[in-house]
Amino acid sequence: MDDQTQPSTQPTKGLNPMLIVGVILLVLLIGGGLYFGMKKSSPTKQTVQQMATPTTVPTTVPSVTTTTASPTAMTTAQAKEFTVHGGSYYFKPTQITVKKGDSVKITFMNDAGFHDFVLDGYNVKTDVIGTGKSQTVTFTADKVGSFPYYCSVSNHRAMGMQGTLVVQ
Repeated sequence: MDDQTQPSTQPTKGLNPMLIVGVILLVLLIGGGLYFGMKKSSPTKQTVQQMATPTTVPTTVPSVTTTTASPTAMTTAQAKEFTVHGGSYYFKPTQITVKKGDSVKITFMNDAGFHDFVLDGYNVKTDVIGTGKSQTVTFTADKVGSFPYYCSVSNHRAMGMQGTLVVQ
């Protein structure tokens, strides 16, 4: 018999090496993204929990409800409370002024989308929250100067989601 007429009984060589390399790279890319995404979000929750503790606000200060129509601050025994609204690339108010030594409580109210409130000068940061949600941070204004606050989501800061805390 002729060898050319017989069907081949040899097994195939296996999977394409380029396919294997591609799958490995995809798994590494996804794993790295998940790792760094979790690593970035973990300190956020810890910072908010630390900053929101009631120990920084005197217990003799009554609760103050702020209005949502305009920037509002109430002062009682040097404690100041503010509500900052954020939405489609804006913060209202864009400036908050306090005195050195004031206890400051800022409630970030998200009016639309997914945003956070970051004040690097005082190591203050909320979680990224959705529409209709709010989160409060508390700190003592112990440094004089101007400190920017902003939304750290994507390019929101560059699109106008920023303001300034002025400590006199």
